[in-house]
Amino acid sequence: MSQTSGKFCTACGNSLVNTAAICPKCGTPVQTLTPLAPTGKSKTTAIILAVFLGFWAWLYTFQVNKTKFFIALGAQVVITIVYLVSFFQYVAAQANYYDYSYNCDYLDYCTESYDTAALSSFLVTVCVVGLVGIGLRIWEIVDNVRRPESFYLNYPNER
Repeated sequence: MSQTSGKFCTACGNSLVNTAAICPKCGTPVQTLTPLAPTGKSKTTAIILAVFLGFWAWLYTFQVNKTKFFIALGAQVVITIVYLVSFFQYVAAQANYYDYSYNCDYLDYCTESYDTAALSSFLVTVCVVGLVGIGLRIWEIVDNVRRPESFYLNYPNER
């Protein structure tokens, strides 16, 4: 006895076996559905994703861009850590500086001073980290722009 599959006759709804070519109940030929071929990708979509999402756009073509994605992800993690460490060092330096830097006159009018060394160190770090981030973004956009349209249309077949 043959086992039935998830196939049914489109004319009468009869359950069919896997190998059925026609429905035994009504005689209608069984239509076999062929899976759709991958449709490819769009170069325009890849560029727009790169502009707005940065390295996350490489997930669009992940099979080809795995290495680039993980390099950019690692660089972004390092950039974030450097920025946060620098920020917290700046905040701590300002908090320590404020404790001892009030200049008060005889009327108890006090003015605050700023630790300019900590501020300039923080700003230099932000500028360097920002330039590295901009470089990464340019790399991501240029990488998607330089690929031919055929790469995206034939994706994932072309490597």
